Amino acid sequence: MKDRTSTAGVEPVFPAPWDQCNFSPASRTQLSIRIHRTTGIVENEANLLDFKSTFVHALKQSNGVKYSELYSSITVDFGKEVCGPVTLKSGRTSTDQTVALAYAESSQWVGFDSDDPSSWRPSALYGHFEFEIGPNETYTVPMEKQRGGYRYPTIFTKTPGAILEIIGVSAYFTSMPHWQNLRAYPSYFFYNDELLNRLWYASAYTNQLSTLTKDQSRRCELDSGWLNNAICCTSGETVITDAPRRDRTVWAGDLAIVVWSQFATIDDSISMRNALDTLFDVQSERGQFPWAGPPICHVSVSELAKSEDWPYISDSYHLWTMLVARYFFHLTGDLEWLKAKWKGIVSGMKLAVSRVPFTSNQHFTFCAYVVVPD
Repeated sequence: MKDRTSTAGVEPVFPAPWDQCNFSPASRTQLSIRIHRTTGIVENEANLLDFKSTFVHALKQSNGVKYSELYSSITVDFGKEVCGPVTLKSGRTSTDQTVALAYAESSQWVGFDSDDPSSWRPSALYGHFEFEIGPNETYTVPMEKQRGGYRYPTIFTKTPGAILEIIGVSAYFTSMPHWQNLRAYPSYFFYNDELLNRLWYASAYTNQLSTLTKDQSRRCELDSGWLNNAICCTSGETVITDAPRRDRTVWAGDLAIVVWSQFATIDDSISMRNALDTLFDVQSERGQFPWAGPPICHVSVSELAKSEDWPYISDSYHLWTMLVARYFFHLTGDLEWLKAKWKGIVSGMKLAVSRVPFTSNQHFTFCAYVVVPD
């Protein structure tokens, strides 16, 4: 892993057949590639793919007409996981109305409410996002209400008697904000097995999707809806997190895998260093590393957070942080960084060893972490 301080000049290794496996978009403006489904009354749905008028008519529940669907809707398919705020453009025949967006990663969960993005608050209700729009208007979802990861956004009108003329739908790729060319992988992989090639590039793309601006983490204290405007990084501007859709937070256990896959693919030591710095910055006075970084380690309404030891409750994640620090130094050779973190590492190791229940019936093998020169 190159010890980067800047991403200036990062370009793909060279054009080759493996480029066809690269999931990263050439532009941050992402466009849908097909219509997944419609409900209710929708006219000319295929036009939307060509930036021509598609009409969504609000359902009438009177005059003897009864529809099984709740709303008229159109669900577009981006063809892969995307991220960021959606922009919708209305045509001149649209009426003033309330429009809603619901998001799904899988086609199995397409509907009028968004799928559940969190392992942290599985009981939360995520619903849909509503906004007002009239004729000949362009609306972009606010950054704090962007959806972290999705493939199928569903668009529907909630105003009785409304007509929604849509002439364009797009999404803006907010992940990996410091990377000018998203397809610029300093490394490459190519083999005579298409599945292996796709898995390698899917790993690279997942790392990109999970790399966020420091102030776009998911708020974890909400009982409904979502907000992606929490601070998740105490050092630098970008950070690698657990996932684009889930907690959008630094988890040490995830970093143990990510540090190697990043090294092999996009080689973004900047965001990895910032993630580790964040965990070290919230290390407790007695040397314990938290279960997860902010905002989870600072604000939560879960049952676990009621513990007096919160968020320093996991020996496993405590050890993962130190192990990932060792991996990071091994891959970057950043001795100055290691020196700056050495006091915290020693404190954390002493705490871990103090918790080992040494008895005559147990055998432990210890190895040297690393020796830091003066």
